[in-house]
Amino acid sequence: MVEDLYIACHRKLMDLSWRIIKKSRCNLAELGFAWNQYSVLKILEQDQAMTLSEISARVHRKNSNVTPIIDFLVSKGIAERIPDEKDRRIIRVRLTDEGVAIREQAIAHHDNFIRQLYSTLDEEEMKSFMDIVDVFLEKIK
Repeated sequence: MVEDLYIACHRKLMDLSWRIIKKSRCNLAELGFAWNQYSVLKILEQDQAMTLSEISARVHRKNSNVTPIIDFLVSKGIAERIPDEKDRRIIRVRLTDEGVAIREQAIAHHDNFIRQLYSTLDEEEMKSFMDIVDVFLEKIK
């Protein structure tokens, strides 16, 4: 009987997670981005040029998975590849001026989506939920 409770708990958590992921993906698709493209766009900051390895490490993906994302961002005029000033073998990626504006708009749009998604919960419900999630995170390391 207890094992059924564990499985039911897991199913509910996974159901919640996938519903939120699906809604987030749909929201980002409205902006013309896939989740992984948005993740890379979000870590690229104005006036900062990063190597592919730095980007890969920050989004927890392999370089080979990040390269097509950078290609996409470059093709849309959002980012550009530039040679490193000290080592010409190294290529860095930075946002274009248009990319800075697109990034700010995308982050604001997605932040508003998140606020709306959770707006049906009151403050007490959100705090209770976060407390329960913290228990899970602490126990499942």
